[in-house]
Amino acid sequence: MSYNSVLHDANDNLNIDFEVNGKPIENYALSNNTMLMGPPRFEDVKFIVGHEGLALNIRF
Repeated sequence: MSYNSVLHDANDNLNIDFEVNGKPIENYALSNNTMLMGPPRFEDVKFIVGHEGLALNIRF
């Protein structure tokens, strides 16, 4: 099993930055486009990579 994540590191500090309340300041996305409050469960973002090609569309 695997998952993908994408971060727009707007200030180039190589980290995702958060507000005091824990909300991310920078845009991010996770595979399967789970839009949850708080971090998603691995079960919700995982996908299987088989022997055939795989294309993912991840939106912010």
